[in-house]
Amino acid sequence: MKNQKVGQAVQVFEVGDAVKWTSTSNGSTIEKRGKVIQVIEPRANPHKQFDQLERQGYRSMWGGGCPRDHQSYIVAVGQGEGKALLIYWPRVRALVHAEPGEQVCPHCGGQLKEKPRNGQTNGR
Repeated sequence: MKNQKVGQAVQVFEVGDAVKWTSTSNGSTIEKRGKVIQVIEPRANPHKQFDQLERQGYRSMWGGGCPRDHQSYIVAVGQGEGKALLIYWPRVRALVHAEPGEQVCPHCGGQLKEKPRNGQTNGR
């Protein structure tokens, strides 16, 4: 798949893929690691998906944005035991697959877990 604006190949990911990317905010660059939890089709606005995930207990870090002309992804990132998973809509060109054996979520011992439902825990 090509990103029409820059003519570069855009990586393709699937739900469950472990990914990482770097983001810059307030002069700091931070590497984030998590798992793809939803695929957003080209020209679709992820607003409904974020609202739905927030109702399920995820904490949104989405700052809005225009629909993209290529497939994109919602990624869940752990922030510590007992805390809600953060969800992001990172730029696809910044995403890379995590290396085999690489710790995806340092807060969860490497295993990003789904938000517990009804007091139960579900490891993934």
